[in-house]
This record gives sequence, structure tokens and C-alpha cells, in this order.
Amino acid sequence: MTLLKDELLRNDAILRAKVEELERMLSQSQGEAAKLRAALMQAKETAGRLEELAMAKGRNLKHSDAGLEECRRELATMDKRLQLMDRVRLEKQAQLDALREQAMDRDRLETALQEMNECRLHVKNVSSEL
Repeated sequence: MTLLKDELLRNDAILRAKVEELERMLSQSQGEAAKLRAALMQAKETAGRLEELAMAKGRNLKHSDAGLEECRRELATMDKRLQLMDRVRLEKQAQLDALREQAMDRDRLETALQEMNECRLHVKNVSSEL
């Protein structure tokens, strides 16, 4: 009977150790489950925020499309203005080139006039010497 009692005590100790091990594992599992629940709640909140952002982005996209069309119209207007300004610039450049040519002609005429005056003076001096 002592053998049986010893065997029962040993089995009881083993069972107690296993119960303690299972309780410890259960406690760890409960802690991990709590962490997982918290992570799940955080993921649900994030998903909710992402859904809200997606809906807002959808609304913003509609506004963006309208804004994009407005920008395209403004760009077309600016392009036309730029083309007009280029034409005006080319006309002004042509006028400037013509004025430069006139200035060069005037300089040549002034030089020719000065040479002619020098020739007259020379002729006058030669005539007076004769």
C-alpha cells in the first residue's frame, strides 16, 4: 500500500506541476490575447481612419478634377498670351534691328559728311595757297 501511496503522491506532484505549467501558459496566453485584442482594436481604428480618408480623398478627387480643368483653361489662356507676347517681341526686335541699321547709316553719313567737310577745308586751303 505504501507503494500505491507513493505512486499516488508522485502522480499528484506531477499533476500539480502540470497544472502549474498549464496555469502559467494560460496566463501567458491571456496576456498575449490581451495584446492581440489591443492590436486588433488599433487595426480596426486605423482601418476606420483609412476608410474615412479614402472617402475624403474621393470627395477631394472630384474637387481636384474640377481644379485640374480650371488649371488647364488657365494654362491655355497663358499659352495664348505667351504666343502673343512672342509675336510682339519679334516685332519689337525687328523695329530695334531697323533702328540699329538707321543708326549705322547715320554714322556712315556723319563720317562721309565729316570727310566731305575735311575735303572742302583742304580744297579751300589749297585754293587760298594758289
